[in-house]
Amino acid sequence: MSIEAHDVVIIGGGIIGLSTAYYLARAGLDVCILEKQAIALGSSGRCAGGIGQSHRAPPDLPIAKFAVEQWQAISAEMDIDIQFRQHSNLRLAMNEAHMADLLAMVEREQQGGLDVRFVDRPEVKRRVPFVSDVYLGAVLSPTDGSADPYRACSALARAAARLGVVIHQPREVTGLQVSQGKIQGVLTNEGLVAARQVLNAAGAWAASIGQMAGVKIPATNMRSHLLVTERLPHFIDPFLSTDIYGYFRQTMAGNVLIGFPARPLLTPDMSVTHQAVAVAARRAVDIIPCLRDAAMLRGFTGYTVWTPDYLPIVGRVPDIDGLYVAAAFSGLGFAIGPGIGRLVAELIATGQPSLPIDMYRLERFAQPSA
Repeated sequence: MSIEAHDVVIIGGGIIGLSTAYYLARAGLDVCILEKQAIALGSSGRCAGGIGQSHRAPPDLPIAKFAVEQWQAISAEMDIDIQFRQHSNLRLAMNEAHMADLLAMVEREQQGGLDVRFVDRPEVKRRVPFVSDVYLGAVLSPTDGSADPYRACSALARAAARLGVVIHQPREVTGLQVSQGKIQGVLTNEGLVAARQVLNAAGAWAASIGQMAGVKIPATNMRSHLLVTERLPHFIDPFLSTDIYGYFRQTMAGNVLIGFPARPLLTPDMSVTHQAVAVAARRAVDIIPCLRDAAMLRGFTGYTVWTPDYLPIVGRVPDIDGLYVAAAFSGLGFAIGPGIGRLVAELIATGQPSLPIDMYRLERFAQPSA
């Protein structure tokens, strides 16, 4: 069995792990990524690619804004077009209760410095005339947008590799080596990878990785379904979202991505069910009638990982020096990925991130109030 050594080992080749590796390598550290399957094959590659700042818990807002700045920078730095576009997010209010929630959100986020505002029915109709008349109004976030998940992850992997990051895929993690309260390395199916700093960014497998060191990560895996239509003439400008009807994004190629809220993962089966497709199709046609005649090319499922308080788990792992975690983003990991990646890289490299992330610490769940 082989043995290799690096400054930092990152477990997980999704948007979080790749972003962290990229920024660590820019800081001059020797980094290795261990990916069980292949880059972007987990949650990061199985999402709609939305990049939003609104509709978040108050502690999230500064980091969500910071993440958009990192998306802007990465888009300019990569050698391929990751299709990052700030084409806005339009969140429809479908009933009075939803309207009240959104109005409270607008007031809170405007106070937090976000460019967000309520738009009335006539303006909604002007912006999205193809939507059926089922809404009371909407919230517009002009600086939100999207990127192509595969292109973004592939570009980050290539950029990180050019900076010297070693990417092992597939390479399965079988254990964490800990001695006297300090991380020593990661055990894999192909030998030990020694490191004094290890980041658990394993997404849906983060809790399993934590258990290898006796660390409990309170997270629940959920399953999301998405459908992809044939290429259609461009007609959807914003990332369009609702409460019960799901969300919609048209890619630059013309395909419309249709998703709806995540559901608990009751079995490991991630196949696309006929029932899920039927529900998504009915809801899509209810809100966008012109999709009635569109052909569905395929459907796919993806993981999202949720914590009890809907905030992610990011930072040092208590009682194990050199072990870090960045996981359980409650469906928002892709959007916030480069921001969290940069902050975690700063934490590992210097001990001090440029924005506070204490509210994400794992030990909050050990407190009685949690």
